[in-house]
Amino acid sequence: MMFSRNLTHLGENAFHPAGATAVRVRFTMAAEKVTEVAVFDPGLVVAARRVSKRLLPVRSRIIAAWAGKSRSKTSRLASSKSS
Repeated sequence: MMFSRNLTHLGENAFHPAGATAVRVRFTMAAEKVTEVAVFDPGLVVAARRVSKRLLPVRSRIIAAWAGKSRSKTSRLASSKSS
């Protein structure tokens, strides 16, 4: 269930949700855009970074190549154990 909660600005791109003064939401800015957001309660709970859409296809190819190498390594190990 989603519900809204007001944020109180604390300065320096930091906020706390209404009723949760120990929680901090911090935004990192670059070129007037939010590039990262982090939630602390009081330690780091979650952080997220903006990813450029142009990089996603390259990243996908790298992950696919790595996954392929992993699978081929696993099949070599399985075939060597059966010999």
